[in-house]
Formats: sequence, structure tokens, C-alpha cells
Amino acid sequence: MPCRPTPTVYVLGMETAISKILHFTMGDDGIVWAESQPGVEPNAELIQEAELACRRLRKEKRRPAIWDIRHLAKPRPDAWVRFLEGAPNNLVAVAVVGHPEQVQLLGSFPGLIDSLLLPLRLFTDEASALEWLSEYA
Repeated sequence: MPCRPTPTVYVLGMETAISKILHFTMGDDGIVWAESQPGVEPNAELIQEAELACRRLRKEKRRPAIWDIRHLAKPRPDAWVRFLEGAPNNLVAVAVVGHPEQVQLLGSFPGLIDSLLLPLRLFTDEASALEWLSEYA
């Protein structure tokens, strides 16, 4: 199926969306899968672009998401500010999946997000993440 270009995002059909920092797919279970693109340092502008891609994919309904950070570069502080502003509008819960050393890149932000904005948990495997997210799907 051909790509439909938008200013900064390409939507492939209705099941996949790509931004400069994240590749999104929608599972049959309604869970959004977000895979970090390698070598791109997240900043506020790129997070905002990713939010646009996610919004188009989720069809205006807040959904649970799995965020695969295995290729994540260390986010800049302004990226976290933008994430904190936009995530509750897009998502009902987030399961972050990565290797232990990558999870450390996130610092204390996951705990703050979980306690203040929306459920967010860190996992080292997708199966555990899916099991936890199933209550939000």
C-alpha cells in the first residue's frame, strides 16, 4: 500500500505509522507497539512528531502501548517534558521494554510518570509487558 505523506509523518495504511524517533504498529488486541529508531536522540520536537503519528494510528482512542527502548538514545530533558504533556492524552498505560542498562537511561522519570500521570512499568521481556497491559486493552 502506498505511503500518504504528511508534513513529518508517514502513515502506511491504518495499521502502521512512522516518525523520526518511533515506528508504531497497532496490534489486533488494540495495543500500540512503539519501537525506538536507532541513533536518534529524542527531543521535544521529535516527541511531538511521534505523538502526531500515534494519534493518527490510534484513531483518537486512548490505548495501551508497549514502548521498545532497545535502540533508544538517551532522551534530552525537553523530550521528557513533552512526553509528560502529551502521553496522558494518547495512552492509558505504557509498558517499557528494554535491557536493564537501557532502562537505566530513563532515570527516575518512569516512577514519576507512574505515580502522577498514567500507569507505566518497566520490563525486560515482551511477554511480561503484554500480560501486564492486558488489563488495559
